[in-house]
Amino acid sequence: MNYLAHLYLSKNDKAVMLGNFIADMVTKKDRRSLSGSIHKGIELHYKVDDITDHHPIVRHSRSFFFPKFRHYSRVIIDVLYDHYLAKNWNYYHPIPLSDYVNDFYKYLENQQMDLPERVQKVVPVMIKYNWLYNYSTMDGIIRILGQMSHRIDDGTQMDECLPIFRDNYYQLEKDFTTFFHDLQLQIDKE
Repeated sequence: MNYLAHLYLSKNDKAVMLGNFIADMVTKKDRRSLSGSIHKGIELHYKVDDITDHHPIVRHSRSFFFPKFRHYSRVIIDVLYDHYLAKNWNYYHPIPLSDYVNDFYKYLENQQMDLPERVQKVVPVMIKYNWLYNYSTMDGIIRILGQMSHRIDDGTQMDECLPIFRDNYYQLEKDFTTFFHDLQLQIDKE
C-alpha cells in the first residue's frame, strides 16, 4: 500500500498517521527521538507492508505488471491500489478526500521542523504536487509514477504501465476491494 492507505489505516490518530507516513524515510537513529505514538505508526506501517507483500490477491495484481516491470511491479501496485482507495474514498471515509488530505498536509507542515531531514525534504514536494489527492485521477497516477521513476534514475519508466493498467482496470479494482477488506480485518483483529 502507498501513502493514502497507510494514513487511512491509522484510524485518524495524527501521531500514528505521521509514523505510518514516515516509516520508510527514517533510520533507526532517527526513531530514537520520536514519540511512542509515532513508533506505533511505524510498526503499523511495517505490519501493513508485510501483509500486503505476502497476500495472494496482491500477487495476482502484480502479475499483470511483472513481465515488464519486474520488482517495480510492487511499487506500481502500491500506487494503483491508492488510486482505487482515493477513487472510492466516500465509501471508506465520511470526510471528503480533499478535506482529509488538506488536514493531513497542515498537520505535516506544523510537525515538519521536528521531523528527520529526509522527511522534511519530501513534505513540500508532496504538498506542492498534492500527491494524496492526485491518486484519485488517472493523470495524477501517471504523474506520480513518472516522478518516482525520475527519482529512481535507473531507466525504469513506471509511468509506462498505463496500457496494462487500462486493460486490467476493473480486475485490479476488484482485487483491491477484496484485498483491502481483508487487510482491514487483519489489522483490526491484532
